[in-house]
Amino acid sequence: MQIRVHKRTLCKAMGQLLQLTVVAMLFVSVLTISCDTVRHGASQAVNACVEHSVDVGFAVAADAFQHVTTFVALPLIMLFVLAGISVRMIPRRLATAIIERQRRLRGLWARRMPFVSSKRFLLNFAPVRDF
Repeated sequence: MQIRVHKRTLCKAMGQLLQLTVVAMLFVSVLTISCDTVRHGASQAVNACVEHSVDVGFAVAADAFQHVTTFVALPLIMLFVLAGISVRMIPRRLATAIIERQRRLRGLWARRMPFVSSKRFLLNFAPVRDF
């Protein structure tokens, strides 16, 4: 019997395993240092905890997170900013283009009162000059 595993599922499982490993290492380091808290006082325990966390692999996790943040998050943020600017500009340009087209089709009447007959114009698809 052969079991098929999708790449996406495997990547999710690997990511969750990495997260659980980092959390477990931090938990073990905190438990290991808890005895030092009683003996050495708060400041020395903090220093020992940091050193032990670095030894266990917290620095590796922080380095990986930094690379992910640099190479994934920043381009995504830039993309969202650019997309937000362009999405905000599209309705304005589209509305301006529609109004200009209506003005050209309807002639001088649209220049004098641009929004009076716009609904009727869109319903009839023809210039309205009967007001």
